[in-house]
Amino acid sequence: MKLHEALRQIVRDFGTEVLFEERLIPLLSDCKAFEEFPDMKEVLSAFVADGFAKELCGRCGAGCGYQSFADSLKSSFAGKRHFRNGFADYAADSVAFALSLISTVDEPTEHGFDSSVSQDGQMAIEDEIAELVSLSDKYYYGRGVRQNYTEALRYCRKAAGLGHVPSQYRLGSMYESGLGTGNDYAEARTWYLKAAEQGSADAQSALGRMYRDGEGTGQDYAEALRWLSKAAEQGSAIAEFTLGNMYQSGQGVEASDEEALKWYRRAAEKDDRHAQCSLGLMYLKGQGTAADEDEGVRWLQKAAGQDDDQAIYTLGCLHLDRMLRGGPGSEEDCAESIRLLRRAVDLGNGEAALVLGNIFYEGKAVPQDHKEALRLFRKAAEQGSAQAELMIGLIYAEGKAVAQDFSEVHRWIKRSVGHGNSEAKDILEWIEKR
Repeated sequence: MKLHEALRQIVRDFGTEVLFEERLIPLLSDCKAFEEFPDMKEVLSAFVADGFAKELCGRCGAGCGYQSFADSLKSSFAGKRHFRNGFADYAADSVAFALSLISTVDEPTEHGFDSSVSQDGQMAIEDEIAELVSLSDKYYYGRGVRQNYTEALRYCRKAAGLGHVPSQYRLGSMYESGLGTGNDYAEARTWYLKAAEQGSADAQSALGRMYRDGEGTGQDYAEALRWLSKAAEQGSAIAEFTLGNMYQSGQGVEASDEEALKWYRRAAEKDDRHAQCSLGLMYLKGQGTAADEDEGVRWLQKAAGQDDDQAIYTLGCLHLDRMLRGGPGSEEDCAESIRLLRRAVDLGNGEAALVLGNIFYEGKAVPQDHKEALRLFRKAAEQGSAQAELMIGLIYAEGKAVAQDFSEVHRWIKRSVGHGNSEAKDILEWIEKR
């Protein structure tokens, strides 16, 4: 459907107010209104965001004929945004057509934006972008004002509309994470793509991840690999780490621990903590290389130095294993294990909470403390641990850290069963038969 025809249909369906709302662009996308002129999505977005659509409606509502101010409106919009080849005209005329103010619309004959702006004009654009980026940063980080993601998004969108690549990437990330707006993966992908096509490694990496996970688009491993490879060629550690994940799990490629190790190493050498942890684990397990505990620990310690909770948890478990085996230094291993596991718990690691909870529950190398065990099991349960839920149920059954409460026993064990714990299922069946 032609853009101006789609606009008229949407106004008929939703009323004039839709011309001033963010939902207009997604509605037009659903009608495939931008297929013939893809750049019109950005042009019309700017026409609405800058208030020109509202001005057009206001003037006509006050009795002014469209033709009497159309040229000045188009000129003002084109001058501000520097769009070319009838794009500014088409945006204004399409809105006028939607409001039945005109009966025909001349479409643009070429795609794209003005690349031949005068030197003064280019400087003006750059100055405007700089000001918009500064305002966006101000509200995004709360510099001198109350943090306000909605305002940050507004200024970021304007800078992105003027072609500022870092703003296009940030706008994509804000739509993806729902900062200042609702989560909108399709819109995030649109802005990531704009930035990625202009060489942004961050955007290429984010776009590749979205294709891998099927966010805002159908899952497409081939496209994921294409964009991630582009980002990795520019040295993106995030892209290298993600490629390592894909080779390790066989997503869109033949699984290869050797390839995974290669990509993890590249990212780890750039100080990516997730890659350092993954590389350390591969050395510990002998995946893609000969097992080497010393090398594994070296990379895990690097990641732990950046507060990677999984690395800290793994190091804690290594000390715990040495302590349980006994021998020289076992007391030091016990103290270090407890310290590391507590640190991982504080960083939100549910596995560490479960292991440490079991240590206090059973009194392994520490005084038995069911109250502390219950606290830790609750933390693990918050992360979805079925085993922690079972242990909470058992503590309520024993009545040692809390008053005995069989309704709580039933509730927690039933939750554990719901999360797939077969041991809890047997216990629940026994309880319900009593």
